[in-house]
Amino acid sequence: MEENKLKIVGLVFAKKREKNGMALDMLTRTGNLYFMAPEMLEGGGYRESVDVWAAGILLFKLIAGYTPFEDLYYEDVVRAIVNCELTFPPCFDKYNGELLKFLEKIIEKNIKIRYSAQQSLQDPWLIGLSHQNNFITRKKSTDIS
Repeated sequence: MEENKLKIVGLVFAKKREKNGMALDMLTRTGNLYFMAPEMLEGGGYRESVDVWAAGILLFKLIAGYTPFEDLYYEDVVRAIVNCELTFPPCFDKYNGELLKFLEKIIEKNIKIRYSAQQSLQDPWLIGLSHQNNFITRKKSTDIS
């Protein structure tokens, strides 16, 4: 295994639903509430874009130390997720704007706007990571923005 590589694996609920080569919506609500995308909580079906949402929640948690939609009561967590009430706490101020833009594109309520996995891999912030030695590029002290 290469050094400085992070691999996250959790395939307990992994599945691919197809019929005659056509993707089918998944219906089972599984996983941790804090990582569920709005479409999972609103009923109906969902597709692989929920994985992009969950990756965004995980990245947010790695930086902030908590998920963006935490609350004391289940109903309040569900409401915050469904309404996508995303705000960035002060700990994000030390990171560049590209990271915040990326998070806003993957923690997006509208699945037609939310980045796909392929779009995520083409995002300037993520591409920049492959050219850096650090996991997250911090603002230089001379940056005013």
